[in-house]
Amino acid sequence: MSFVTILFALVFVIPLLVFIFSIIWKDKDKRKIGALVIAVLVVFAIIVASIVNRGK
Repeated sequence: MSFVTILFALVFVIPLLVFIFSIIWKDKDKRKIGALVIAVLVVFAIIVASIVNRGK
């Protein structure tokens, strides 16, 4: 990974995920469903990013 990718992850991605999980954690009734949806979205984003960057 390049320095720009790591910098982007540290500045934008990790705080965004922490913020979303903090919102999910406050809703006790739907906590598991929210965490599952976020996990599925993260896995889907990783798969799409790896497919797009495969040829590069």
